[in-house]
Amino acid sequence: MPQLSEPPFNNLYEALMKQLAADPYVFRIPGDDTGAAGFGKTWIRTLREQTAAG
Repeated sequence: MPQLSEPPFNNLYEALMKQLAADPYVFRIPGDDTGAAGFGKTWIRTLREQTAAG
């Protein structure tokens, strides 16, 4: 995976990768078989929706 250059995002990336390494199923949404990728897409979509609503 590519490293992100901005410090806040780099720290977030590192924290999320540690969580994923500790439990590969931590980012699964029940009923969604896309795993971490599906979780990431849902998370980003939700952030965008919240930003647009705010």
